[in-house]
Amino acid sequence: MIHRMDPPSDPGRAPVPSDIRPMLATPTAKVPTGDGWAWEMKWDGVRCLATVEGGRVRLANRRGGDITRRYPELRALGEALGSTEVVLDGELVVFDGARPDFQLMQRRMHVDNEREIRRFRRSCPRCW
Repeated sequence: MIHRMDPPSDPGRAPVPSDIRPMLATPTAKVPTGDGWAWEMKWDGVRCLATVEGGRVRLANRRGGDITRRYPELRALGEALGSTEVVLDGELVVFDGARPDFQLMQRRMHVDNEREIRRFRRSCPRCW
């Protein structure tokens, strides 16, 4: 059996950027139009960047703070992507039926304690 211990060399590979922040809404007096513009609805969640490297996920909030511990459900993202390295910019949302529910999200968004997170997941399994 042979097991490679060091990553293969790839001279064209650039490291995943570590200094980017999530895109946020910007107030404007005039709505931009034309090619290159897309629109996103207001989701009422937590904006974050998910960085996946080597099958591991790191979540960063809009100020760059690490919020990975708060959302262990998203570890599956790393498992699904495996060795594919990505940075995803998005909104973490809790749905109540077909609509986002910010009140449910608020109950969870500042909880770091693993026991409390498990309790929330049991109390509302469809939410998390």
